[in-house]
Amino acid sequence: MCIYVDDLLIMESDQTKFGKFKEFFMVEFKMTDLGMLRYFLEMKFIELSQGIILYQRKYATKMLKKFCMENYNIAVTPTKVNIPTSKNDGEEIDGTLYE
Repeated sequence: MCIYVDDLLIMESDQTKFGKFKEFFMVEFKMTDLGMLRYFLEMKFIELSQGIILYQRKYATKMLKKFCMENYNIAVTPTKVNIPTSKNDGEEIDGTLYE
């Protein structure tokens, strides 16, 4: 659950738990269900069968304009790609720990 001033974002994979939680909140507080998440705090969310994609283009553009950097050239992020998801001893790493 994420609360920001008067915005509430609830995410739960178990639909039964989600329904009960939402019912409780709607009884306790005056609120409107806006349906599936599309935008929250200037972030755009797209739901796919594999998961949720988060876009922050609007926020990034706003920050670039704020610091007069919207006309700067892009640069490659200095990070490695295709890093193996196993430790040196061959043990698998749980990638969900950091998602």
